[in-house]
Amino acid sequence: MVQPLPQTPALGLPMTVTGAGLLWFGWFGFNVMSAQTLDKVSGLVAVNSLMAMVGETVNNTEAVWLNNIKDQGPNVDIEGTALSSDAVANLISNLQKTGYFKNIEVKESVQDEQIKDMQAFQFTLTCERGKS
Repeated sequence: MVQPLPQTPALGLPMTVTGAGLLWFGWFGFNVMSAQTLDKVSGLVAVNSLMAMVGETVNNTEAVWLNNIKDQGPNVDIEGTALSSDAVANLISNLQKTGYFKNIEVKESVQDEQIKDMQAFQFTLTCERGKS
């Protein structure tokens, strides 16, 4: 019988930044800069690697902007814009984890046609107040 491994707690932001810095230094320091110049192919690889890293960072960003919050006694309505439906789901999950909101439901979620450069959603959430 296989025993499951115990879960390791997260190490936090300092260790994450340190690890990312070491990876970045290793890639650019040893792979790209091994030619000692930024001309010809080595320069192209450096720029391509940097653009790929920036692109993935932006692509994996789950941006949510809250446009309006209506406090209606025991209920709260939240209107906003998100870059993905996953971002809205994560917002709902995080609101529930706080304990200040319960019974969170999506009233409406539509694709925003005004934003041409990327896929964006307008959403409206409704929830009840939890602990105060």
